[in-house]
Amino acid sequence: MSKKKIILIIILIVLILVFIWAFRRYTILNKINKLNEANIQKNNIYYYSVTNDTITEYWQKGDFIKMNVTDTRSSYNNTFWKDPSTNEVICLYNMPKIYSITYDNILLSKPQSTFTQLGNSIFMSAINPTIHISSKEYNNKDCYSITFHNQEEIIEKETGLLVFTSNNNSERKITYKFNSVTDKDVAEPDLTGYTAQ
Repeated sequence: MSKKKIILIIILIVLILVFIWAFRRYTILNKINKLNEANIQKNNIYYYSVTNDTITEYWQKGDFIKMNVTDTRSSYNNTFWKDPSTNEVICLYNMPKIYSITYDNILLSKPQSTFTQLGNSIFMSAINPTIHISSKEYNNKDCYSITFHNQEEIIEKETGLLVFTSNNNSERKITYKFNSVTDKDVAEPDLTGYTAQ
């Protein structure tokens, strides 16, 4: 066999291996994206998120949304509640005790992985050699670990939901519960003692 044929065969084998590698990664990212979309759109969801300095709790039942953010370094605590009939968001701040009303969906989103917000760029991520995708067990669940630059995201295989992120000196742990939110959890907050801003 000539050197040209050997080189062509080697190039063909390398191309086939690269294609298989990229296709496997594309399949994983696409699966994560679809599972996440199905679960994040559920209308009865609670999540609890902890970072180095913040605790976030989020409740959604139907169109009613309530979110509480606590700074663990101080007594700073904010509550946000969305009125589905008007799309107003009531923002309660405990230091000082004031509230404001906005039409912005300020902070009223569920946590998502960088890779569940890709849309059409899943292919570009799949072929990016700086992104590493592997399997990992986290909190006794099968997950994907996706690392890039100095960041790691751990995504539950079964649900496609982000359960852990870390970058540099920051970590975020997230837990979810479905179909557990009651009307009381998403009730309009009591404004007694608060001053309008």
